[in-house]
Amino acid sequence: MSEQPIEIKIDNKEVLSILLELAKRGESLRPLMKNIAGIMATATEDNFKEEGRPDKWVELSDATNKHTNVIKMEYTLQSTIYQS
Repeated sequence: MSEQPIEIKIDNKEVLSILLELAKRGESLRPLMKNIAGIMATATEDNFKEEGRPDKWVELSDATNKHTNVIKMEYTLQSTIYQS
């Protein structure tokens, strides 16, 4: 089974416009970005705890369960989400 990367597309034009305006004014984006990172990290942690929101994640196939250490895979994926 080849591993295909997951691609997520987000329309963030309005957010980028606001960030660029703040940067042009010489304001530090660090506090804002730290706040956004915290919100995203919490949302991601909640998704793992609830196994999907608002809908539950689809169950893994028998073939995936047979060849994958699901607990290790979930921990590895979850551990890549962090707030600096």
